[in-house]
Amino acid sequence: MVIDFRMRPPAKGWETMNMHGPKRNVHIYPCNSPGTLPIASSDQYSMSLLIQEMNEAGIDKAVALGRNTGTIWGYVKNEAVANVVKEYPDTFIAGFGSVDPAAGIRNCVDEVQHAVKELGCRGIVIEPGASTPALYPNAAQLYPIYDRCVELGAVIVVSLSHFLGPDVSFQDPTYMQRVCHDFPKGKFVIAHASFPHILPAIAACIAEKNLWLIPDTYMAAASYPGTKLWAEGINYVQGRHMVFGTAYPYLGLKQSIDGVKRFGFRKEYYDLYMYKNALELLEM
Repeated sequence: MVIDFRMRPPAKGWETMNMHGPKRNVHIYPCNSPGTLPIASSDQYSMSLLIQEMNEAGIDKAVALGRNTGTIWGYVKNEAVANVVKEYPDTFIAGFGSVDPAAGIRNCVDEVQHAVKELGCRGIVIEPGASTPALYPNAAQLYPIYDRCVELGAVIVVSLSHFLGPDVSFQDPTYMQRVCHDFPKGKFVIAHASFPHILPAIAACIAEKNLWLIPDTYMAAASYPGTKLWAEGINYVQGRHMVFGTAYPYLGLKQSIDGVKRFGFRKEYYDLYMYKNALELLEM
């Protein structure tokens, strides 16, 4: 079984994410890394092609992760996240809503309540470095959001990478460790796995029982620097606390699967990374 824990589908209501299509942001340097193959479902904005590509790649289920920031990457309303899960129940096992701290913390807390309790979202995505002003993951303004997520049992995905913040200090996983200490009952996932802070991120997920990483394209795309470090990390943690996600449409589904398989993981580690850890996070 394979679960893609980080997908942004070409579904109705997701057009505002500015990621799909032949001239969208994922085709612009540095996202269009050498060796990246065309993705028909994204270029043609087709759910039927996406499902076909999932079948061809051997991906059984996906988690639709929303986005809500004022960046060039756009946004998607939480209602659209919930709708794609309802419309394609055989494809998506969960949807995660999102909040932007720039909207005001009270509004964010209310939106978390709405997304989880009313829309049925299983988690919430936050991109603190991409907010206005940019925030570190342990900023005091974010704690009421984390607190409500923990209270509702929602998984918290914090996106950290060199694209999301005014400088690379905003991706330092040390800040997420502090959050994990302050919310020991929470489940925190770092999307993009704090790239470029690869070794510190691996160390953080070893140290913190409530922290997971999604290396996504930074491990699967062979042209990215440091891909072998992620593979070494998975072997070192024996497949624990890391979760497979494609970050589609940054990289095609089959290309993402092939990018993982090239490392030749032991079956038990591969299974944990590709789906078992995801099921644990979702309590399924």
